[in-house]
Amino acid sequence: HRSLFLHELGRFFVGFTSFLLLLIATSGTVLIIQRQRGVKRFFTKIVRENFAQYYHVTLGRLLLIPILIITLSGTYLSLVRFKIIPEHKITHDVDFDSIKSEPKLTLSTINFFKTTRLSEVQSIEFPFSEDVEDYYTIKLTDREVTINQVTGDILTEHFYPTAVLMTSLSLDLHTGRASGIWAIVLALASANILFFIYSGFAITLKRISGRVKNKFKAEEATHILLVGSENGSSNRFATSIHKQLVKSGIKSFITELNNYKTYPSAHQMIVFTATYGLGDAPTNATKFIKLLNKTPQTNKIKFSVLGFGSKSYPDFCQYAYEVNNAISKKDWAVPFLEIHTVNDKSPIDFNHWASLWSQKSELQIPLAIDTSAVIPKKLKAFTVVSKTDIAHEEGAF
Repeated sequence: HRSLFLHELGRFFVGFTSFLLLLIATSGTVLIIQRQRGVKRFFTKIVRENFAQYYHVTLGRLLLIPILIITLSGTYLSLVRFKIIPEHKITHDVDFDSIKSEPKLTLSTINFFKTTRLSEVQSIEFPFSEDVEDYYTIKLTDREVTINQVTGDILTEHFYPTAVLMTSLSLDLHTGRASGIWAIVLALASANILFFIYSGFAITLKRISGRVKNKFKAEEATHILLVGSENGSSNRFATSIHKQLVKSGIKSFITELNNYKTYPSAHQMIVFTATYGLGDAPTNATKFIKLLNKTPQTNKIKFSVLGFGSKSYPDFCQYAYEVNNAISKKDWAVPFLEIHTVNDKSPIDFNHWASLWSQKSELQIPLAIDTSAVIPKKLKAFTVVSKTDIAHEEGAF
């Protein structure tokens, strides 16, 4: 675990990995806070979009503190191991000339042993012989002392510096050696790290799965589809439309909002975008507004904006509205359809917009979402346990 059987090189890899995991946990915390609209709403219910997304966030919130402790303590121990944080060694300079040999006390009467709890003791080094110059060396939780074995006097006492105390605390927290309950918590957190690896890859693969290779270049395309998507859902809707346009002979070009540039042959521009967190742009759309202001089009282009989101959030499709307003202010932009929104990836909402856009474009193709792009939600079974009889069948409500 500490070296991967690779000695010092393995220790470096383990320490570096622990540091990377610390960064991932920290950045993940920031993303959850952003998604939940603040620290106070950190543990409020989230909308379940899919298995990987839901449990990645839910388990991440529950086990955030144990994972942060594992990564912090692991990183600290690695820094100590490679002497980036200096190790403090205690040396006892006993004045043998002043050691007393009387009065002789038994172990049970030595005051230090009577007043020190066993829980405070880490280790005891016993005297080698009965000679007065041999003494007890006792390591406590906060200090190290030497005790005269004859009189019970404290010969030397050294309190641990902060670095030593932090090393001991890090070992306790990282290994769970101080508490069985904490060891179980660490085991659960470690097991969930494996799940986070799986769910993280699942989310990423889902995000990039809808990408397609363009048949036409941006400079020759007449229809430009710009996509802003956080988890890949919006991208799959846009890809479905793109494929149908290309199949019908239209020069369509699809790309992310962050790749916005001049499109000299474009007649139509469609923006498909989700909203992330507090009404913010998705990851692949954060640069769009700046690019829009810096990159004017050379010809008039009709534009439409379709927003994706969930009405469970107060900032429903807010970024889509911001994009629509920003494009509307440009001289080259000609509104084609009013902004439309899709709630919870609804095929009905999307197909309604697609029908309106197709009719106004006078296209003889039935634009609609590919049903394979939408994963239907599972229905929950329920049982009717009782019914209330209607008092007046002909009565009005």
